[in-house]
Amino acid sequence: MAIVKETNINRYICDTADVASLPTGVPAGSTAIDRQTGKKYITYDGTNWTLLDNRSRLVDSGGTEVTESTGHSVNANLIAGTAVVGKVRLVDSGGTEVTEATGHSVQAKLIAGTAEIGKLGAGTALIGYVTPPSTLACGSKTVTTAGVRVALAASTTCKEVIITANAANTDYIYIGDVTVSSTVFMKKLLAGEEFSVAIDNLSKVYLDAGVSLEGVTFGYLN
Repeated sequence: MAIVKETNINRYICDTADVASLPTGVPAGSTAIDRQTGKKYITYDGTNWTLLDNRSRLVDSGGTEVTESTGHSVNANLIAGTAVVGKVRLVDSGGTEVTEATGHSVQAKLIAGTAEIGKLGAGTALIGYVTPPSTLACGSKTVTTAGVRVALAASTTCKEVIITANAANTDYIYIGDVTVSSTVFMKKLLAGEEFSVAIDNLSKVYLDAGVSLEGVTFGYLN
């Protein structure tokens, strides 16, 4: 069907008292607006005027409009087998709803072969619990030639290391990984300054120095 432009319908503006006196014998589709209430009327047959209700209304299962004063319950029609709209219920292993009054125990159903909720396998650590270090040891390291990086120590397991630049140093000590240098480093220390880092092995920490034969002392935890 093509778009048709209506040119013969009438449009009226009236007061509430005049709604009952709207003219008849007008073209179907004519409209009238009550300027006092904003309500809009239309005639489909040119004689009878119908109120156009533009509101979105909430109605109960019987079709009665729900308002603040009516207090009707509202039901939603769902596809068979679906849950109640917006309602989440906790039920026990027998299917009975758990409420404050019932006090049922609650079980979670798991896929076959999965672990129990909140239970850890044998040998695993407690969640959120960290075993504290049980060993503290110390050492020292000198950079023999400035610009030639050296490992802090031979392979030694640890959890944390604290490094302190020697008090007699005259230039920076540079700390980093195997690529450490005076331009690429994680931290640089002047005499007496210290730096701590969590690491699992002392051999992964490397030093470089601005002056040959300057170095550090360190302590580590394991």
